[in-house]
Amino acid sequence: MRAMWIGLTLAACARPTELPADDVPVDTDVEDTGVPRAGCDDPALAAALASLADWPVVGACAWVQLGAAPEDRATALLIDVQIPMGAKAVGDLFTIDLVDPTEDGVVTVQQGSDLLGGLCDDVGPVVRPDIRATWTPARGTVRVRVTEGGETFRADVELTDLVVTLDDQTCAVPDHTWPAVLLGWLAG
Repeated sequence: MRAMWIGLTLAACARPTELPADDVPVDTDVEDTGVPRAGCDDPALAAALASLADWPVVGACAWVQLGAAPEDRATALLIDVQIPMGAKAVGDLFTIDLVDPTEDGVVTVQQGSDLLGGLCDDVGPVVRPDIRATWTPARGTVRVRVTEGGETFRADVELTDLVVTLDDQTCAVPDHTWPAVLLGWLAG
């Protein structure tokens, strides 16, 4: 399974408001699409996602599979996107819209245990994760900008405006960039 995992430790999410010129608070949490831009309906997931910026990359490989997680690996963010195979040039930029999971890419947030076992690992045993919940994107964007070119390349992987859903719940994921991730190699 090709996947990018990012483990998360979260704190509570808040709903933003703006004050228009007449100083009347306006809730900016829901756009005309009906998908919240902030907030989280699941307190445990919200708490995990609060520390996303502190997660180290746990695994990265293939054309874009990336994973990072806190030590407990009880929450994980998986990025798995397809970009053209072959050598990459410095400055190449690939943008994947996550409105609907497609062949081009998918991002999921999972809750459970041992969520990154064996991801992009060609040595050691593969640990089977215990997945209790999988959140899928309602919207968001992944951008991959090549910083070192070649068949095996490095790229900044940027996640922006991601909102995930599970049943009737939604959760906004903090924007984050993982710099200089080694990609373009296949585990095994």
